[in-house]
Amino acid sequence: GKRKGAWALIGFRRDRFRAAAEGDFWLSEQPAVAGSKSWDAALPRICSWVRLCEIASGREFIFANTHFDHKGVIARQEASKVLSRELSGIAQGMPAILTGDLNIVEDDPAYALLVRSDMPGAIQWIDAYREMHPQRMPDELTFHAFQGGVTGSRIDFVFHTEHFTTLAAVIDRTGLAEGRFPSDHYAVTAEADVKVLTARLRELSR
Repeated sequence: GKRKGAWALIGFRRDRFRAAAEGDFWLSEQPAVAGSKSWDAALPRICSWVRLCEIASGREFIFANTHFDHKGVIARQEASKVLSRELSGIAQGMPAILTGDLNIVEDDPAYALLVRSDMPGAIQWIDAYREMHPQRMPDELTFHAFQGGVTGSRIDFVFHTEHFTTLAAVIDRTGLAEGRFPSDHYAVTAEADVKVLTARLRELSR
């Protein structure tokens, strides 16, 4: 959006992947309009995406990063719908990963819309952390406002499509010297294996 709206960084290893395509859309009623916002959103919000091609194999997947509005209750619910609809069209059945600060917890309807979407053609996302840690615990805080601590719920997520199997998912609470933190959020990380790749390797080994 040039200087309009938000920015959602995506980094990747250029020695392993190349960007085959990339783009942005806005979490609004007009996703293609730069800087647009709708409903009760306080700020324009964006989703950035890239189609990554693994250089060695030629396999491709979609990686998307986003940031939901911090005030708009309706805006967050509608953002979940926009995300799943737009990314479904971009991925076209391809494996996909979605990360972001969603400013919601698991009790929020916006979360349910992502993981239990009943919209025709929309992606039904899998929460990587919850796959590895099925029981919700009281020490899952990810936003700490530079204060540290562990008590609370996640608002930062790594999601993926059914093409992946989650291998690990962690809330990284590593701090810097003298009690300082690199961000007001803890980093959330995940490792995943591609199911279709694993199945193909089994077939070739027979």
